[in-house]
Amino acid sequence: MYHKQGIEAAPLQVYVSALIFCPTNSLIRRFFQTDELAWINVKPAMESDWSACLQTLESCDSSVAYSHDSSWLASTSVNGTVNIWDANSGAHLRTLWGHSDYVRSVAFSHDSALLISASNDCTIKIWETSSGACLRTLIGHSDWVVSVTFSHDSTLFASASYDRTVKIWDNSGAQLRTLWGHSDYVKSAAFSHDSTLLASASHDYTIKIWETSSGVCLRTLIGHSDRVHSVAFSHDSTLLASGSDDGTVKIWDNSGACLRTLEGHKSTVYSVAFSPDSTLIASSSGDQTVRIWNVTDNFLRLLQHNKSVMSAAFSHDMTRLASVEEQSNIRIWDICGSKFLHRTESHSDVFDSVNFSHDLTQVTSYAITLPVWDATGGKSVATLECHSDSIRSVTFSHDSTLLASASNDCTIKIWETSSGACLRTLIGHSDWVVSVTFSHDSTLLVSASHDYTIKIWETSSGICLRTLQGHSHSVRSVTFSHNSALLASASNDCTIKIWETSSGACLRTLKGYSDGVTLATFSYNSTLLASGSFDGTVRIWEAISGVCLRTLKGHNHWITSVAFSHDSNRLASSSASAGDDTRIWDVSSGECLQTLRIGCSLRSLCFGVTDLYINSNIGKIPLYTPRALEVPPGKVEPLNPGIFGVGLSPDGKWITYNSDNLVWIPPDYQGGCSIISGRMVAIGVGSGRVWICKLGYASSRVLSHL
Repeated sequence: MYHKQGIEAAPLQVYVSALIFCPTNSLIRRFFQTDELAWINVKPAMESDWSACLQTLESCDSSVAYSHDSSWLASTSVNGTVNIWDANSGAHLRTLWGHSDYVRSVAFSHDSALLISASNDCTIKIWETSSGACLRTLIGHSDWVVSVTFSHDSTLFASASYDRTVKIWDNSGAQLRTLWGHSDYVKSAAFSHDSTLLASASHDYTIKIWETSSGVCLRTLIGHSDRVHSVAFSHDSTLLASGSDDGTVKIWDNSGACLRTLEGHKSTVYSVAFSPDSTLIASSSGDQTVRIWNVTDNFLRLLQHNKSVMSAAFSHDMTRLASVEEQSNIRIWDICGSKFLHRTESHSDVFDSVNFSHDLTQVTSYAITLPVWDATGGKSVATLECHSDSIRSVTFSHDSTLLASASNDCTIKIWETSSGACLRTLIGHSDWVVSVTFSHDSTLLVSASHDYTIKIWETSSGICLRTLQGHSHSVRSVTFSHNSALLASASNDCTIKIWETSSGACLRTLKGYSDGVTLATFSYNSTLLASGSFDGTVRIWEAISGVCLRTLKGHNHWITSVAFSHDSNRLASSSASAGDDTRIWDVSSGECLQTLRIGCSLRSLCFGVTDLYINSNIGKIPLYTPRALEVPPGKVEPLNPGIFGVGLSPDGKWITYNSDNLVWIPPDYQGGCSIISGRMVAIGVGSGRVWICKLGYASSRVLSHL
């Protein structure tokens, strides 16, 4: 089941991906261990047994619901469609077209014959499940419809809308009544199982309980300290659960008394659902987890995901749980097996980055715990359980003997990479530390923080040599010049500041942006500075005078990376939009020399030593191709250069060789955070996992056989 989609797409991947990504004690690994691929020198370290996740359905959905006989699964999509899946096999059965905007919610009737959907196009549609035919379209709300639910006897359904109302309809599509009372958007509605009550959750921080027959508001439940996103009745109708932006789940009784508050999520709780036997609650959150709670004994199980989880639903036969990542995959979990009783052991937060050491022998990822891996053997050298909050930045010293980490806990830690020992903790910032970097001689360390300051530290002692103040908003990035004499800081106050490292004096402030500055980097000769911003522009500055030499326009999203060529004659830039081209600019004229159509956002760029290619987070991109040489001078055409050597496909689903698909990556191992070094691939995924794979030189000969 787990590798079903990959094998269906490329059957021979049963001999490649399945052998790599199956647990070590799985039957396929044990029976075919003699057939393991010799051309993959380093394989990801895998668990010993399968997890509770049975299958991941690749999609672009945001909400999910089981039919009452547990045979079908329906999901909603941002493209205005509803998808119906076989709940047992994961096969996609049909797509329902008709809405003109994002579909936010879907629900089956109790006999599974009907399906209702709610959309941002302000309509509700009733569908025949068996044929997929749209029976009727209901118009009545004046703003987005974000939630729909059937009564248990399927004679009624209710809808919740951003027009601040709840509407009750019958099966013919007749509008029976409109419930007014909330003072802000209504995000969720749920019937009690005897259909006598209806609950609604709102951005006004409240839940209201209504009498279905009359539409009278019986009580208002007050207790959440922020917007309420979801509400659900237990199947015995004695309890009510709610989830909120305040990160909590609350359990209420029918009188409106709050019985308990379930704490543990670190972000918005987007959905809550009771199990059919009313003993469990599943809550999905922006912290990329689903938490399973015992109604009486609190927290039971953590299900880690790679993105924010927007929805979770129990199957009615109590065997499975479906969860949906934000505009992404659907995961199916086994909730009746013994694996479900064991808690996930991995990072408790998300990856922002992975980094190879300068000598390419080690790789780090970062979340709350910080693992250091042996890049040649794929084994964890040490797990640095250090910070008390998410790690935002890690960097190696240039001799690779030290590692620095910066965290939301307001501290920086310096580690010895060989032993994993924490040499010192640097305390001084009063808010998140989001960027840290060593000087090129590794004697100094500089950090940038949301407390609006930059601090320079002595690496050997951990002493704060100076605090640089001057920015009026969060500092997002800081970097040394290549001779370490200067520092450049980029801030959300729309400025860049250049500082003298030795004195801490602010030499100049560079202004001109209309939005926050995301990053800045020096040229190799330290005479120029390039910066990128949320306004989508790149600027080139004279480092000594602070004069803006030129503004480079053309990107349609905020800038994620800029890099100078070694001779400082060219500049590469990339933005956060996957549809935006990476651009190569002439530094002296500001002319765009090349546009590279990669198909994804590049989060890191660095020119190769010969300036004939660019190293990126998905591999090596050649700048000179036969197609490029055919382009007449002065004419810029988008090039599709592909990735040379070992790399990743733009969608992150394949390890490639010269842009040909080589190894399919299961959804659980795909991530937005990657780095390629030679034939080594390292990927950090949202669950907190970092995995490493190294392809041998025989891999290029394998392509003809796959």
